[in-house]
Amino acid sequence: PAPTECRVQECQTAVDLWVDVSDGRVRLEALVPRQSPTIRGLVALLVEGLNGARVDDVLAMPDDILEPLGLAETLGMTRQHGTRGLVAAIKRRTRAAELPERPTFSITHSPTDLEENALESCEFHENEP
Repeated sequence: PAPTECRVQECQTAVDLWVDVSDGRVRLEALVPRQSPTIRGLVALLVEGLNGARVDDVLAMPDDILEPLGLAETLGMTRQHGTRGLVAAIKRRTRAAELPERPTFSITHSPTDLEENALESCEFHENEP
């Protein structure tokens, strides 16, 4: 299981999120249960769309990303709230990952397929200075 600090509290579905910033670029990974295909799809859209983006671009993303995508009217209020919470968590963790005094972590496992829950074996190691 993922560490509890990885859980996105605003999501009703269990969404675990890892954010790293390296050379001004954001790297995201997420784990969402198979039993939640709609949320898995939304999370995958955000992860794929934002992976490798500049920090400024991630922070400038609209808080209500569903509106410009034309999905706000399609999804229920619970999913809209969860998606706004996920965007807020991505921005919050991106800001935190930028701070120079925080320990830096490298992701040693880079899954490309959310379908296989590849992050279950993900390991994080504190980088040496």
